[in-house]
Amino acid sequence: MVRRMERVIPPSRAAGVEAPALPDLARPVLLVLAHRVPYPPDKGDRIRTFHLLKYLAQHARIHLACFADEPVGADVVTALHSYCERVAILPLGSSSRWLRALISLARGRTVTEGAFSSPALRQLLHVWAAETCYHATLASASSMAPYLQLPELRATPAVVDLVDVDSQKWLDYAAASRGPSAWLYALEGRRLRRLEQRLPAWARGVTLVSEAEADLYREYCPSPRVHAIGNGVDLDYFHPRTVAS
Repeated sequence: MVRRMERVIPPSRAAGVEAPALPDLARPVLLVLAHRVPYPPDKGDRIRTFHLLKYLAQHARIHLACFADEPVGADVVTALHSYCERVAILPLGSSSRWLRALISLARGRTVTEGAFSSPALRQLLHVWAAETCYHATLASASSMAPYLQLPELRATPAVVDLVDVDSQKWLDYAAASRGPSAWLYALEGRRLRRLEQRLPAWARGVTLVSEAEADLYREYCPSPRVHAIGNGVDLDYFHPRTVAS
């Protein structure tokens, strides 16, 4: 199953597209897991993950595995290969996804963990970890953090980019809702908060998008491993035009 899936991922030769030459093999190898395809960078989470990839590719060889909830064109895969040595995009089936979410909820875990639980990704990571000795791992969003605790990756230095405090979102939804919805939102918020609290115990770093989000996280999880890394602005691309007087 993994081999069949990986054959589909590289750019299409029929379209005359070739993957770029491999980067310097002396550079460290970084495994990046994203809960959504980080291209095109047209939404908040995609923008952040894409620019992280773009920056990290200057310093490391990137192996990217991510999920897709919609069809992905060859142009997207080609663009990702510009920065990543290896790319795997796995579909998230809508029906099985929510079944896994309900099972996760019934077992005392979060809906989020179940929705992003994938036997195919676990199998893929088992194969990749057997073939490659990763120097570090990065999970984009808390939903991908559990994969970094797989036995074959557990000893690898890890960073979790929470971006923002997801548990607070669910708790805010609960406060603004009534009835069963409020109960379900509050339950998800509490369970997700417990997951977030455990991250600094094993991750080398936990990053958030702003000092405000980092301070919110530190309120219930004080740790020197928590850092704010803002998105910033690409001043080479976004620059004021010179207007002739």
